[in-house]
Amino acid sequence: METTVRDIAEGLTSQHWQVEVLCAHTERGTVRESGAIPVTRLGSVSEVASTSLTPSLFGELRRRQRHNDVVHVHLPNPMANLALLLTRPQAKVVVHWHSDIVKQKRLLKLYAPVQEWLLKRADAILATSPPYAQSSPWLQPHMHKVHFVPSCIRDPEQTVASADRQSRAAAVRAKFPGKKLVFALGRMTYYKGFDVLVAAARDLDDDTLVLLGGKGELLDRL
Repeated sequence: METTVRDIAEGLTSQHWQVEVLCAHTERGTVRESGAIPVTRLGSVSEVASTSLTPSLFGELRRRQRHNDVVHVHLPNPMANLALLLTRPQAKVVVHWHSDIVKQKRLLKLYAPVQEWLLKRADAILATSPPYAQSSPWLQPHMHKVHFVPSCIRDPEQTVASADRQSRAAAVRAKFPGKKLVFALGRMTYYKGFDVLVAAARDLDDDTLVLLGGKGELLDRL
């Protein structure tokens, strides 16, 4: 989600939009970063069910009411969703739907009305792929305003020199000569599906090797 926010902010800025990012900080203090894309990291008092509690978000959104043409909110984010419900922005609202809430089912019963309000209020909903949107029961009633915007990665040609990339790849292949490599990179958390890949690796032949990269709470178990 954080990478998508960055990429969209940079893309819109290149098209002469004025963009500001509001997000949760990992610490209690609020940090304001100036620059071409101002970033305000709002202090968090705690975290509940993977959601940062940032009470100052309500006031920050309210102060910006008259200045925003578009509010682009990335879900799941119950705190941001609640803040929009309470501040009722007059701007256009774009919901970027990254994932259904699948684990916190009890809390979802309380949150569901707030989430449904935002989906109804949204002027547009962005989903990352047609199959994902079609599999989400929350998006089904709102498909008339769903648009598909895949999450992307930066062009490696622009971020890492070609020779450097080739040398890194060669170094990895040299460790496993003659093997077909399946490489997966990401945060080791329950909804990423790394456990499925590990289980499926049992059915691969000895000529194929699975490599995982990343860190997270499931790293040791995986």
